[in-house]
Amino acid sequence: FLANQYTTTLYDLSILEYFKYSADFTVEEREYLNSKNIIYHASDENAPPFTFLDKKNGQYKGLVIDYLSALSIELEVDMEFVPKVWQEALNSVISGEYDMTELIPSQERSKYFDFSKRIYTFRAIIMKMKDQVDIVNDKTLKGHKVAVQSGDLLPALHMKLGIH
Repeated sequence: FLANQYTTTLYDLSILEYFKYSADFTVEEREYLNSKNIIYHASDENAPPFTFLDKKNGQYKGLVIDYLSALSIELEVDMEFVPKVWQEALNSVISGEYDMTELIPSQERSKYFDFSKRIYTFRAIIMKMKDQVDIVNDKTLKGHKVAVQSGDLLPALHMKLGIH
């Protein structure tokens, strides 16, 4: 129990998940990594702090880039990061032009993608005009129009709240 509590607190993994993800690569996984000279990661060029193009110096930056750079060292595989408009990033991975991206899992997306354990939790807030009814939970959103940037958040909202 204590070991499970420890790994859950420290790594957001149960003790069983911890051992699963700590195991050495399978033969298939090692062959895949050895077959790749470079793993190409395409993602949204405008999703700070996760991924973004720095307007000052033109560099592609963000938490995801930092995480994957560290993973590249651990895996001993070069990674190249390709900034794209969100839908283009998704389409480029579906077509096989690029190897991976980060996105919120859904049943629909599982037709095209395999998902890793999440590397971050995405949270959002809802803003409204002061004179509108209070929004205290997903039930009070019924009958309201919700505007979000086209991209990864929309499927999550649809799945969780039934919003289109």
